[in-house]
Amino acid sequence: MLLQGSSLVFLLVGVISSAIAGEGSYHVCTDAKGRKNFTTEPCSKNQSSETKKYSTPNKEVQLRASKTAQVTSDNENRTTHNLNPPVSTKESKKDKIFREIKADNEKRDLERKIIKSKRKLVKYEAELTEELKQVEVKNKKPKRKGDYVMWQQAINSEKSSITDKYRMFMDSENSTLKYLRGRLSRY
Repeated sequence: MLLQGSSLVFLLVGVISSAIAGEGSYHVCTDAKGRKNFTTEPCSKNQSSETKKYSTPNKEVQLRASKTAQVTSDNENRTTHNLNPPVSTKESKKDKIFREIKADNEKRDLERKIIKSKRKLVKYEAELTEELKQVEVKNKKPKRKGDYVMWQQAINSEKSSITDKYRMFMDSENSTLKYLRGRLSRY
C-alpha cells in the first residue's frame, strides 16, 4: 500500500497510534524520479527502500504525538510533520528563568556596548582637539605679510579636513549609540 499527498494523513494516524503503543516502523520508498512515498508495508523491488524506526521512551512524547499531528503540504506534495509541539502553552519555571536570565544578559551586554560607545566618542573628541593643536604648532606663521593669507587658508583647509574626518567617526558612533539605546529601551 503506497501513500501520497493527503493519504499520508492515514499513515500518520497509524504512526501516532503505534507511537502511543511505544514503538514502530515505516518504509520510505523512493522511485526513479526521486519522489518519496511512505508506507507501512515493504517497498516494491523497483524502488529504493529505507526503513525508519521510531520509539517513544516516555509518556510526555506519547502525549505530544497523540495531541497534535499537523500535516501541511506544499505545492510539490511534500509533507512535513510537527509531532513535537509543546505539551502545554504554559511556560515551565525553568524556561521562564532561562528566558529572564537571557534577557538580563542581553540588557547588560547592551549597557556595556553603550559605555564603550560613549568612551569612543570622548576619545574621538580628544584626538580631534589634539590634532588641531598639532596643526597650529607644526605650521609657523610666515615672515612675509603677503604669504600670511595663503598660510591661513592652508591651515584652515587642513583643520577642516581633520574636523571632517572626526565628525564622520563621531556621527557613525552616535548612530551606533542611538541604535543601542533604542534596543535597550525595549527591556
